[in-house]
Amino acid sequence: MRHEKETGRVFCIKRLLLLCLLGCLSMVSFGQDVTVKVQIESMNGKVPLALAHLWGQTIKGILPDNLTYELAIVEIQNNSSQSKTLQLKLEIQGLGSASTKTVELGPMEKAVVRSSPILDWGLVSNYVDERAEKLTVELTEGQNVLYSDTINVPLMGKDDIPMYVNSAPVYYYLVTRVQPKSTLVSQVINEASRRMGFQFRAGIAGYQGTNNPDQMKEDIRKIYKTIQAMNFTYVNTPVSFEEGYQRIKTPSEALQVRTGNCIDGTLVFASCISAIGYNPIIVIVPGHAFVIATIPPQDLSGTREMRRNLNSMTLKGGQPALPSRSYVSWIPIETTVLQARSKQNFALTRMSFEEAMSIAVGELTSAGPDKVFLIDVEAWRACGLLPAPEGR
Repeated sequence: MRHEKETGRVFCIKRLLLLCLLGCLSMVSFGQDVTVKVQIESMNGKVPLALAHLWGQTIKGILPDNLTYELAIVEIQNNSSQSKTLQLKLEIQGLGSASTKTVELGPMEKAVVRSSPILDWGLVSNYVDERAEKLTVELTEGQNVLYSDTINVPLMGKDDIPMYVNSAPVYYYLVTRVQPKSTLVSQVINEASRRMGFQFRAGIAGYQGTNNPDQMKEDIRKIYKTIQAMNFTYVNTPVSFEEGYQRIKTPSEALQVRTGNCIDGTLVFASCISAIGYNPIIVIVPGHAFVIATIPPQDLSGTREMRRNLNSMTLKGGQPALPSRSYVSWIPIETTVLQARSKQNFALTRMSFEEAMSIAVGELTSAGPDKVFLIDVEAWRACGLLPAPEGR
């Protein structure tokens, strides 16, 4: 993964990003009864279809309280001396059906309505490349159409995830591609549970509410060996962040084809780690990504804000260390070496789990504390960054 832009320290102000999205305004309609203005919320001038499942969601820590993430912001001014009951309809032609919201306005009153159309996820699943679609906006009072307009909306493909907005990193959106309930992720967990492991017993214990680092290591090692046995192979596909977006496979897509770049592999492991109750951290360092498995902190809610704002690691004794208050035990894993030959075993076998851990620790150390971005999946999930529907 190659970074083409200077990240700086702007990550700490990420919550302001959606407030300064590039909006596309339609023409303003001045009628006898109402004035309507429509703004399309976008990122870098494009609408990320990969995040459309978040439409209607409150995303704490990114949007102001009580505001939902929506495609359109519609300002409606009642110019009459009479109260009005209006119906606002939005529809993207060819990608779903119309949504309807009722708007009650008193005399000369103005309302700002946040709304999104209804999408057909079967149609969205075939939407691979960027293209413009038509959004129909209609405002009616009874049978009377007071406003109607069609707006061209530039949509990114279903797998294009925003990584930068206005040159500031928004890596936390990767959390939407951690899909622990994916069918193929479940198959990996089932297969891993059949392995005997170093403890000479089958099964995956998973997180059971206690700090047991040995059990976590045993569980994650079984997942590593299972994915390795599937011949999941690292593919060094170019990564450019063109227009602030990157095309990323879902874990199911990556497991189905059994290949992926560093981000794809990271999200596969993060999904598996999350599926058995541990808390994954997505790690972004210059030119690369990997994953850390952690035992969830006892005080989940009390540590979330700190974990959302965790930008780098401290060094203790020359080794990277996460804050002990939130992360008592953690295991970094390099996911691109599954099929590489073991240096410890004279290339006679593939890389061991312990070697993958050691490589990841070295990457954390060499990156430098101001070049590491840590995305705590549980902390950002609690904000409202839900997994994308499987099949997207």
